[in-house]
Amino acid sequence: MIDHRSSVSSRVTVRHRPTGQWLRALARTLALALALTGGATAALAQETAEFFRQNCVSCHSIGGGRLVGPDLKNVTARQDREWLVQFVLDPKGFLDRGDPYALKLKREAGGALMPPVAGMNRARAEALIDLIDAESVLPESEFAGLDIGDEPFSELDIE
Repeated sequence: MIDHRSSVSSRVTVRHRPTGQWLRALARTLALALALTGGATAALAQETAEFFRQNCVSCHSIGGGRLVGPDLKNVTARQDREWLVQFVLDPKGFLDRGDPYALKLKREAGGALMPPVAGMNRARAEALIDLIDAESVLPESEFAGLDIGDEPFSELDIE
């Protein structure tokens, strides 16, 4: 895929899906639909992707590096799937119980806590984990996010 990028500032590059890549987007949606429930409709895949876009990308990428929360690429290789589903359902509960991995995530996020997500239920949490798994095997996830430099903000950035 050709990666079209437009510079927003000296620090941030935003990725745009090329308009001529609709067939690739359709193939991704269909592959994700199959991964989600072994034959789920494309609508379910699209709904899960949109839910991730609306509720997760402000803190997480899939293959784009750490934001506030961890990069979720290959997260099921780092933690048990059931743990992940339960954590998505009740992140505060894991911290309140002193779960070592949840406490590690909190430390790595500089003390930031994952908030409860409105509309979250077990089926949606499982679908999100399926989405993350499906996106993790792609050369580049559509949820890789922003390329953000590691240099301090310039006066222009601040302005």
